[in-house]
Amino acid sequence: MTVDNLNIDILYMNAKHFLQFRSKSLDVEIKKNIQIIENNGVTNLNIVNINYIVLYTQSIAVCLFKPESTYIKSATNKTLLNDSIFTNMNEVIIIVHEQKHKRSLETSFNKLPSPKPKFIFRVIEAHYLMTNFPKHTLFVEYTLVEDKDSENAIKSYIRDINMLPEVCEMDVNIFWYGFRAGTIIQEKIPSSTCGYSITYKRVVK
Repeated sequence: MTVDNLNIDILYMNAKHFLQFRSKSLDVEIKKNIQIIENNGVTNLNIVNINYIVLYTQSIAVCLFKPESTYIKSATNKTLLNDSIFTNMNEVIIIVHEQKHKRSLETSFNKLPSPKPKFIFRVIEAHYLMTNFPKHTLFVEYTLVEDKDSENAIKSYIRDINMLPEVCEMDVNIFWYGFRAGTIIQEKIPSSTCGYSITYKRVVK
């Protein structure tokens, strides 16, 4: 198996893990006919004759390109962005293998005629999904601070909410959770002295 084929297998499995983690559901659908071969716990994909596959739940879709695909280089990537599978999605994430393809798709999305799709659109490079990150030892447990009581409790300890420590929304931990810029999150880290250390952070772009 070539490195490219190995990567696509890993990305496919981790895209499934990502969607299951985000949606808290095991129900992940696949658009495109692909052959999935299980061998001693190892998943291999046969995706010959197609350029990309789409994995999706009710609200999130992940579009995964083959590393050697030429489709993404052409003007037809505007057709991709109008794919009917994305119509009712809240978020669409495109996985690419090179920085230049990321710029190409972002440019295509910005040039789409009005009204633009309503979903949140992100293009990310493959390394975000090369690891099943929640299983990694460096993965941090976060929860979203949603209720006013918790927010007011934080404000009682700090004069300005903008003085909280910041974390980028494209930090790999934050990306897996899907937190947006402007939200406040609670960070829970195991501690040898007190069980857990609790801190609060503000998500920024």
